[in-house]
Amino acid sequence: MQRPAKLKAACTVAVISGALLTTACTSDGSNVTGSDSNEAVKGNLDAAGGTFPANIYIRWFKELQPEGINVNYQAVGSGAGIRQFTAQTVDFGASDAPMTKEQTEKVERGVIQIPMTAGGIAVAYNNPDCELKLNQEQLAGIFLGKIKNYKELGCNDKAISVVHRSDGSGTTFNFTRHLSAISKDWENGPGTGKSVSWPTGIGAKGNEGVSAQVNQIDGGLGYVEMAYVKNKLKAASLQNASGEFVKPTNETESEALGSIDLGP
Repeated sequence: MQRPAKLKAACTVAVISGALLTTACTSDGSNVTGSDSNEAVKGNLDAAGGTFPANIYIRWFKELQPEGINVNYQAVGSGAGIRQFTAQTVDFGASDAPMTKEQTEKVERGVIQIPMTAGGIAVAYNNPDCELKLNQEQLAGIFLGKIKNYKELGCNDKAISVVHRSDGSGTTFNFTRHLSAISKDWENGPGTGKSVSWPTGIGAKGNEGVSAQVNQIDGGLGYVEMAYVKNKLKAASLQNASGEFVKPTNETESEALGSIDLGP
């Protein structure tokens, strides 16, 4: 889990059926391949899944429209995306955490999981008078509810209001996996998962919901994909394995992502 730039990198995996690779289907299940083998495939697809990759997916799907392929993507969270894909209410799903062997065995039509995109998870906060630098113990302590005020972190006297995901989330899976890697208390407590029992804070749906809540709360703090650190929010600098404090930027994110080994 330790990355050179100490950024949590979440690899988004699109969960699709093997049939989808050869035959596109409309939302009512009818075959939409061309009558001739050389004719381009056209039609409608329904999809659901993570909020983390939603922006780039929507951009890609918009570029498909002139080709006659319309994709209705619902950013409902990784957990909901997997559930809807398993229930066959969508043509494909997307999850920041790959489906487990047990989950794939429940899908009668089969599953192919393809890495699609990647990005960094940032700790975003709403406190204009603070330049937050968190070591590993402090990061875990905030989400364990042990650190409750910014003055405990060398900043001004302001209560910390933690915001976490309320929905099943691949972003949560990756963030809690990191917390488990740096904190035995977290590993032996809430642990790792798309949904966990949070020791503190309030829940919000999706990266966009967490970002909106933190923006609204003076002293708010939460974890989001970097693109959602906007408006009044700042990203905390995090301590890496070498003891350095690194602020999330496009450059440090690229360095962290470049260290990921996706295998052959």
